Amino acid sequence: VNYTRTPAVINGTTNYSNSTNFGFGFVLSSNISEDIDFTLSSNISINNIKNSLQRSNDNNYFNQNASLKFYWRFWSSFIVQCDFSHVYNNGLSKEYDRSSYLWNLSTGKKLFSNNQGEIRISAYDILNKNSNVQRIATDFYIEDNKSNVLGRYFLLSFIYKVRTF
Repeated sequence: VNYTRTPAVINGTTNYSNSTNFGFGFVLSSNISEDIDFTLSSNISINNIKNSLQRSNDNNYFNQNASLKFYWRFWSSFIVQCDFSHVYNNGLSKEYDRSSYLWNLSTGKKLFSNNQGEIRISAYDILNKNSNVQRIATDFYIEDNKSNVLGRYFLLSFIYKVRTF
C-alpha cells in the first residue's frame, strides 16, 4: 500500500492530489532439477487518485501483469524454453488495447562434451500482440502513452560459455 499527497498551486489556489496505490502479487517458482525450471507469477495494482480542486482529473485504474516461464532440458542436451506474459491495463482511453500478450519460445541443443556451447533458434513475440501502453495521472492531466515495440522476429544464435574459474 502506498499513499502520496502532493500539493500544487493552480490559479493561485492550492490543490491536493491524493494518490492511493494497493498492490499485491504471488510467485510460484520451482527449480525441480537442473533439467526443469518454471515460474508462475501475477502482480496486481489498483490506483485511486483524488484531487481537491481538479475533480475532472480524479482517476481509478487497475493493472495486472501475469507471466509463465518454463525451461526444460531433455535427453541431456536438448532445450525448450518458453516465456509467456499478459499485461492488462484497465482505465485506458478507448483507442488503446487494454491487453498485451508476449510469447517467446526457443529450442536448442547443447554442444561439446562439457555443454559449453549451444545452438538455439528463438521466436520472439510469436502472437505479434506485444504493445507498450502506460498511463500517467497527475493533478494537472491524465496521459496515456503508447510507444513502439519490436514485433515478431526470429533469431538463430550460437552461445559459448567461457569458464575459466
